[in-house]
Amino acid sequence: MFLSTWCGLPKERTESPVNWQTLLELRQAVSKELEQLRIAGGIGSPLDAEVRLYCSDALQAELAALGDELRFVFITSQASVHPESERPGDAVAAGEEAEPYWISVAATEAAKCVRCWHRRDDVGGDSAHPERCSRCVSNVDGPGEVRVYA
Repeated sequence: MFLSTWCGLPKERTESPVNWQTLLELRQAVSKELEQLRIAGGIGSPLDAEVRLYCSDALQAELAALGDELRFVFITSQASVHPESERPGDAVAAGEEAEPYWISVAATEAAKCVRCWHRRDDVGGDSAHPERCSRCVSNVDGPGEVRVYA
């Protein structure tokens, strides 16, 4: 029993489509904007917010590899990436001159999941669990979520 294998670990990845240094720099810039929104009384915590990033095609493609997991990097309820041509006038410039990007943070109106505290549009989507998001329903009663990067 002591030396039994309970589950196998995934094979180690040698290549990652994610540049973690860039991602950590993005996270720091996003955290700064989230803190400004919190101080202004717009949110109580980052999970009350949604983040929109506006960037070059190259950076957008890189971040798209994370998919919905980008929100876990920022510890927000929602995070999305858009072309820099779509950036609104109030988006905050960040990044270096060689690779600029813009950040927009706002409070989300989505309902709060009682289990994970993420604010998601799918809260209440399962009648058996009217106060949980689909991720929590899957983690509690289903096969569980599959996360790859974050």
